Amino acid sequence: MPGLARFGREWWEADGLDAEPFDEQCFVHHLFVHLKLGTILVLKRAGIIQGFISIILGPNPFTGSLSASKGFWYTTPEAAGYGAYLLAEAERWAKLAGARNFECAVPKERAARLLEQRGYLAREWAFRKPLWQNS
Repeated sequence: MPGLARFGREWWEADGLDAEPFDEQCFVHHLFVHLKLGTILVLKRAGIIQGFISIILGPNPFTGSLSASKGFWYTTPEAAGYGAYLLAEAERWAKLAGARNFECAVPKERAARLLEQRGYLAREWAFRKPLWQNS
C-alpha cells in the first residue's frame, strides 16, 4: 500500500484538490475499505506501479440491484492514456462481480470525455465547497 499512498498524494495535488492537507494514513485506511467492499486494480509497466483504480460494490438505493462505483483512479504522467485501460478492466471486474451499473465521477474534462466515449451518461453534477476555511 505505500506505493499507492504515494499515488494518492500525487492525485490529490495534481487535481488541485489540496484545499485540505493530504492525510496518508486516512487514504491507506480507505484503500483497505475499498478492498473490503470491492477491489483495487493496479497498473504495472516494466515492473513499476504506474496507476490504479478502486471499485466499490453496493446496492443501488432505489432498486436494490448491485452497483459499482469508481473510488480512486490515477495514472502517472508516464502512463498517460492507460487510464482507459484501467477503466475497461474495472468495468469488466464489476460486471463479473454481478454489478448492473458502473457509477463514475471525475474531476477533469478529459476523463469526462473518455466516459462519454465509453457510453456513460451524465446524470448529476458534483460540487465541493470547503467548509473548514473562512468562506
